[in-house]
Amino acid sequence: MVRRHQDGNGNPVVGVGYDAVLGARNAGSRKDMVQVDIPGKSGFHFHNLFINLFVDLGAVGFILWGMFYLSTFGKATGHLLRSGHSVEAIFYVGISFMYLVRALTEVDTTTPYGLAAFTLFFVAIRVAALARVKRPNLTIGGPTSGRLSPFRAGAPIGG
Repeated sequence: MVRRHQDGNGNPVVGVGYDAVLGARNAGSRKDMVQVDIPGKSGFHFHNLFINLFVDLGAVGFILWGMFYLSTFGKATGHLLRSGHSVEAIFYVGISFMYLVRALTEVDTTTPYGLAAFTLFFVAIRVAALARVKRPNLTIGGPTSGRLSPFRAGAPIGG
């Protein structure tokens, strides 16, 4: 496995390509699979998303995915603080934190057709949309339709 990690040092900027090192198509990976007796010879991966990203996608992919994970968690936390601890916001923070921590021990969000990738991307899109929602500025005496406040700006008191 150390030899596979060193493959990432050969092209540290953009890596060697998505799933190119540890997939079943790579001759070095097939040799490693025979050596450690992996049944099915379908491929294997590092048990750390960030090492896997560095080898496959280089520093560029590592930085972009890292920013994606951190921004999703940050926006979900911001939504939680703004929303008054709604169940939806707590769910988004929990999911984004779970996948951020899980990335240290497993690679499951960069693989196609997985529930983990769907869930994380759903949360990322949802919290990004919620961050763009404009909230009405409800100030006393501000412009309202008359339903939210009995007071109108500039109206005489008592009349």
